[in-house]
Amino acid sequence: SYQGDYSAHTGGYESESGYSYAEESLEADVARPVTVQESRAQATSSRDSYKSAQRMPASRPPSGYSQPKPQVGPQQPQQTGGQSAPLQPGKQVQPAKTMMVYQGHLQLRVRRQLEAMTELTAMAKALDGFVQSQSGNVLVLRVPVAKFFAAMDQLSAVGKVLDRSYQAQDVGDRVAELETRLQVVTEARERLLALLAKTKDSEQRLAILEEVKRLTEVLETLQSTVQTLTRLAAFSTITVQVEPLLQDGGSGGPRSFFAWIRNLQSHRATLGGGKDDLTLPMPRGFVQFHKDDDFRAQAADTSALRAGKIRNEPVGTAAFWAEAIAFEMEGRDEEKVDRFKAGPLEVQVFRNKDAQPRWYLVGVTVAGDDVYVVEAWLPDEAAWKLHGDAIRDALGKLEVRP
Repeated sequence: SYQGDYSAHTGGYESESGYSYAEESLEADVARPVTVQESRAQATSSRDSYKSAQRMPASRPPSGYSQPKPQVGPQQPQQTGGQSAPLQPGKQVQPAKTMMVYQGHLQLRVRRQLEAMTELTAMAKALDGFVQSQSGNVLVLRVPVAKFFAAMDQLSAVGKVLDRSYQAQDVGDRVAELETRLQVVTEARERLLALLAKTKDSEQRLAILEEVKRLTEVLETLQSTVQTLTRLAAFSTITVQVEPLLQDGGSGGPRSFFAWIRNLQSHRATLGGGKDDLTLPMPRGFVQFHKDDDFRAQAADTSALRAGKIRNEPVGTAAFWAEAIAFEMEGRDEEKVDRFKAGPLEVQVFRNKDAQPRWYLVGVTVAGDDVYVVEAWLPDEAAWKLHGDAIRDALGKLEVRP
């Protein structure tokens, strides 16, 4: 039979690898949505949360993390590191290599905005980094991971520091796990192809081809996730928000009556909590940082997806809060380019009026006593075209269980 032949040709696939073909361990994070409850089981007790307005420690990234090859120009960084030993019966797997993902944020008060932006750009290039994107007064810089702390210090000297924070997470164990899954799925696919070559029955061939197609999709998603993590680990992200000493006018339109809406920022999280209540599949190209206390995911081009919640006071519907957000964005002279319903969310997409605009998606829903807010930050038009549809599809599958 097909099943008997499959078992014979896969060579005891389940018992050799320790991964069951039908179990979730093979496809966790890739073949189905990742629930927060599952990710909690993988989390450690360490908390690398924002340390607002605190001095950076003098320490550098852990020893043993080799400096990536310097990057020339604004192209995407090369993949580096993170390769784990192949899983072989009777052999001990080597410990995962440390792979730190750093994300820093600086808010600086400067005398002249354009001069400060030029100086910040030059500093990033001098550190073998590059400008990922620039829109309005927000500059996203990428620097080699080994130079992250030095970069934070040097960039801080450009103006008066109003806010300074960073997040750090070691993703080496996750990359090693994904690479092991890659090997397991690759071997299973190769055995199925070998079985296909020997099978004459048309129904069995169709069944095998369908399984090969499914495993190919799993392989592509695993490879994409590993690529995203290695790129984020090779080049750290530093977002710099530049505030001129004297404001240059701009729109003096309405501002929201609600503090949490006034505090919304496209390029950084201002809301937290609610992670345990959410189930959201990752859009292709994004990886979720499970060890964070709050819901946060990122793509290799620094596009970000995050979520939080706030008390529903005064009591309002999702449509009410969506209108309140639109009112605030109008006061900031933001252009609303789309509004749609995705799953339980009322979603709006805004674009700032800049020569190089960024995209900001905000979705809201009400569940229990809270308002849940999902945000996506896309640094430029290319990122919006690349991720927009995938984010929309993922939001349509969002589940909220307070």
